[in-house]
Amino acid sequence: MNLRISEFFGTDILHEETITRGIAGFPHSFNDDVTLDFSNCTLEYDATGMIIDHVFNNFEEAVETPRVKIIYDINYPEKHLLVWFFNETKLLGGARDLTHEDRRSLLDKTLKEKQATIEIEITNSTDDGGKNIAYVYGIEKNS
Repeated sequence: MNLRISEFFGTDILHEETITRGIAGFPHSFNDDVTLDFSNCTLEYDATGMIIDHVFNNFEEAVETPRVKIIYDINYPEKHLLVWFFNETKLLGGARDLTHEDRRSLLDKTLKEKQATIEIEITNSTDDGGKNIAYVYGIEKNS
């Protein structure tokens, strides 16, 4: 399921109140991989955390290995992306003041326990091979 976040919540700064209002129109059940496209959105980590938690809380039990792909169109360093997307998620268990390495490690560990994968893909930046830059965490982690 591909979900353009701007279609549900607009492109302004995603505030908690915007998410709370918009979540009513957001799907409430996921039985397959989910792509969350945050392109053209201004990130705010309380709001992004609510969206990511909503997806993970609503995967149907039939989904044995949940996979979430997050698309963003600005090439920020990985450490910033991890804060903006996951600092307020239940995936990090409320741990906010972590080093980059600890945040990445905790996210990876939690996803492996859930038998899940998250990929962050940056759509407007490519690596030396011409592929979009991507970071993968969980059971499909790349080295």
